[in-house]
Amino acid sequence: MTRKENLKKSRVPRNFAETKLKAVRMQKGMTQAQLAESTNINLRVLQHYEQGSKSFDSARLDVILKVCIALNCKMSDILENDTNIELYNAYSRI
Repeated sequence: MTRKENLKKSRVPRNFAETKLKAVRMQKGMTQAQLAESTNINLRVLQHYEQGSKSFDSARLDVILKVCIALNCKMSDILENDTNIELYNAYSRI
């Protein structure tokens, strides 16, 4: 594989949580800056989550909860990992 192909491949998001996160944020009419400010999350970190260079599913629980509160959504709306969503649903039934 050429260096150019490797660079292109490395830009492909590792997961799809960022697309769900971005979709919900945009649906709520918020900019990245507004979400970052309302959650006290660094804008660049939020951008990494949306771009896929950092996995939002692996974010700390407090970060995920801050985003859910700011976007007024459920964790399952912005998480992609099926195991995490199943665990969240099981916990919600307690």
